[in-house]
Amino acid sequence: MDVPAAIRKLLRRCLEKDHNRRFADIADVRFEIEDALKAGPDATAAVTSAPSAGHSSRRILAIGSLAAAVLIALGFWIGRRGAALDTPAPVTRFLVNVAPADRLQAAPEDRVTNEGRPNRTAMTWSPDGGSVIFSAADSDRQQLYIRGIDQLRATPLPGTEGGAVPFSSPDGRWLGFWSSGALKKIPIDGSGPATVICETTLLFGASWGADDTIIFSRGADGLWRVPASGGTAQAILKPDSTKGESRFLSPQILPGNEAILFTITHTTFPTWDDDTEVVVQVLASGERKVVVHGGADARYLPSRHLLYVRKGTLMAVPFDLQQLVATGGAVALIPDVMQSANTPNADSESGAGQFSVPILAPFRRKRSRRASCVE
Repeated sequence: MDVPAAIRKLLRRCLEKDHNRRFADIADVRFEIEDALKAGPDATAAVTSAPSAGHSSRRILAIGSLAAAVLIALGFWIGRRGAALDTPAPVTRFLVNVAPADRLQAAPEDRVTNEGRPNRTAMTWSPDGGSVIFSAADSDRQQLYIRGIDQLRATPLPGTEGGAVPFSSPDGRWLGFWSSGALKKIPIDGSGPATVICETTLLFGASWGADDTIIFSRGADGLWRVPASGGTAQAILKPDSTKGESRFLSPQILPGNEAILFTITHTTFPTWDDDTEVVVQVLASGERKVVVHGGADARYLPSRHLLYVRKGTLMAVPFDLQQLVATGGAVALIPDVMQSANTPNADSESGAGQFSVPILAPFRRKRSRRASCVE
């Protein structure tokens, strides 16, 4: 696979062990990529990827799930920006460990009953792609952590004890999460305390819209909406058992705030294959379309694709945001992505995949030092 020599040099610099030689800000990486792509493919070199050694421990699985998120986001970014090249852009892989925590965790029972797999969403990117935020446990203490990709260790976020299902506001200023029977938010730079948005049972996914409302899932109780400023949550969609609907999971508000993606299960203990669907529904009219049969936990990308998981494989399908339909066939991207599916504790499964994609634009050249994550 041919890529500009400048891109190869850039990737080597991103992987430098000496932090003084790495980029201090993800925005700088973006500008370097743009400059390299503008220069054209005149100077190219063959790039091949070597297989990595296999690991079996659950700690490595947790690290691997974060690494998958990094490679997906960076791979799609390079692919989208490098569309003018004659060959597809490579996917870049690197590991992000969860230290000082021991493992990813969304609930205490994950460690015992779910074979180490979080039963809810356990990680997200900051919208600018500069930091990874995840729920993890250090011994028996679970909370949220934030780690800048230019840092060696994550920092625990005060006020997020017991936190799970992290998600960010579109402007990157706030982090939403669930903890101690409530949906909460906290400034993503740690500059203020956590505040309660509304009381609720443990979430099965949540999404923060550009209109400053949050839509979240309560499983068999359907999808609910609440102002991000706080208030009383209202049910907006509930499963209809007469239509074979069991639970509504993993909502994502699509750009424009007029429609949402979510997963429907049709059995109490789904196999996460032929008995689940990813659907899109227009909020005002109630019109619903099935986008994917046999998948779960879909996310929309600015590249006009949906990413979703199907029995541990990360899939992608082209998607028309105006017509709200898939415009092509699905392709498999990454196998063995950690997913809350087919675990021994099936009644707590959410189908959530441990992957995330940052918005990546607009980038901010200057970000607060603390927001980048201190060591």
